[in-house]
Amino acid sequence: MKRFTKRCGLGISIIVSAMFASCGGNNAADSFFEDVDLIPVTLSKDGKWSMINAKGEVVYEDEFKNRPSMCYNGVFSVEEGEGYSIYKMGSKGPEVFGEAENLKYAGYMSEGLIPVTFPKKRISVLDKNGKQKFELAPVKGSEVVSCSDGFAEGLLSFRTEDSKCGYFDATGKVAIQPAYLSAGKFSDGLAVVSQEVGDSTDTKTEYIVINKKGETVFKIKDGYDLHSMEFNNGYLYAKNDDRAILIDKKGEIVKFPAKISNIVNWNSKYVIFYNEEDSYGVANLEGEIIIRPKYEYIDFDSNDNFLACKDPKDKEVLRLDKEGNEIAKLDYERVAYMGKFGYFAKDGNTISLIDKDGKSIGNNDFYDVSTTLTASSRIIESDYFNMDAISATLVGMIATNGVGNIKVNEPASKIFTGKEASSYSYTYNTDMPDLNKEGFRYDITCRLTFNESIAVWDYNYSTYTGSYKWNPESKVESISLNLSTQNDWGKDGFDSILKALKEKGWKEYKVGEMYDIAYMGILKKGALSVFVECPKEGKRATVSLADANSSAVSAVSSNMSSVIRESNDAKSATTVPNDTTVAVEAVEEVAAAN
Repeated sequence: MKRFTKRCGLGISIIVSAMFASCGGNNAADSFFEDVDLIPVTLSKDGKWSMINAKGEVVYEDEFKNRPSMCYNGVFSVEEGEGYSIYKMGSKGPEVFGEAENLKYAGYMSEGLIPVTFPKKRISVLDKNGKQKFELAPVKGSEVVSCSDGFAEGLLSFRTEDSKCGYFDATGKVAIQPAYLSAGKFSDGLAVVSQEVGDSTDTKTEYIVINKKGETVFKIKDGYDLHSMEFNNGYLYAKNDDRAILIDKKGEIVKFPAKISNIVNWNSKYVIFYNEEDSYGVANLEGEIIIRPKYEYIDFDSNDNFLACKDPKDKEVLRLDKEGNEIAKLDYERVAYMGKFGYFAKDGNTISLIDKDGKSIGNNDFYDVSTTLTASSRIIESDYFNMDAISATLVGMIATNGVGNIKVNEPASKIFTGKEASSYSYTYNTDMPDLNKEGFRYDITCRLTFNESIAVWDYNYSTYTGSYKWNPESKVESISLNLSTQNDWGKDGFDSILKALKEKGWKEYKVGEMYDIAYMGILKKGALSVFVECPKEGKRATVSLADANSSAVSAVSSNMSSVIRESNDAKSATTVPNDTTVAVEAVEEVAAAN
């Protein structure tokens, strides 16, 4: 089992589905697990999840179908149904934590606060009673799309829809403005952030260390490849020309010998590493090797001791002192120190809870153990979706006679001035990327449909040569704005678009349903008509402009009238009549939908 360490932002590794990882440093496990009340386990191979306390006693037996998080600072989360719930410890069983049910995302309790996301809402922060304390509101008009899963030293990192990162404080105010490409959690008053530097022709990502005021403490030197984005026991891990290094809080470097090729974990005194042969050893912070690399793995134990194994098949884990001397042998494949809980020890298909002498704690063996801080993703994402704002943006793209600088009935030759006609030979449709827009959880693309081929072949019989030229008869027949969203659009979205159009002076002409296919409508304003089409089930919509007097508009209008009328008389129809297909094809021809 190589390269198993996974950081959880608290200087301690985590266990995922009984794959043991180290506990992150001298007494770090003691400090971390002091705030852990219960750990999730399974009591049978295919059983439900239970939870145990530090005495090894089963508290909630076979309580949960899905894996809960640890009970940390009195609360834990678990996936239930279509979302997540957060529970607190109750005298008769787990109790729902305030309002924290049916969540899209759930973080962990830290400093009396938990970031969560309710369905179709912005990210909220709950207080120690499970009540909403504040919402992560837009920052300078830009939606907050995600944040980290917990507060660290009073600050919560976040990302806006324009991919800028900053920090909120514990009151919901912006403590450090979003100005970074990435932002790690704070530790010892410091955090690692990144920013883009250079000009439009030559850019690079620069990593810097900031304090809680957002001031730069030092920059990570060029050529240093960071392997950790958060300080752990006062150091960052990086590599330089394949040499392992640690960077302290002043930016000073601890460089290790070449034979220490990769660092797995470290604390304030020691570094666990592996060499090119993937053998594990221990060095001090001066680079002196104190335990030779001859083990299959090494973990931190309590105090200045270590847990080491030469070969898991031997089912023998050694407890070593700081000089590598053997203190005791434990007859297990793998052992991990968990602070006040003792040690989880793997033997075959089961896991036992034991003390430092190898004696069992409690009366149960486990088939799975988990020490994750959250049941959902470590990133808490917003589920906010403002239909009216998106509809206003969509409708706002429509100008007096078209979209942007493109007008209905405008000749192709005028639109594509300066471009090669051969690129548009015998085509009737083309995308216009320059007119596209994107925002939080949506994007809008623009497509033109012409009445005739945009460019045609012009052959000169006198010279026996030819070339492509713009077709003088080719004009814009319709302009389509195709909306794609991350959320369902449907009837609510259709009504929202109609509302936005009417607010801009468009008059409703025909609106109805196309059987079980879509909601459709035609609105008019001056010399133009606008078609709106939204599938009943889906995450898209199409708004298309055309000349109100064109034959295509008349055909679509006629077909819509027929289909809508029949739809009202035959709501229970299980098949789609031919005239519906005709109407849909007519709309697609004019609107160029998708």
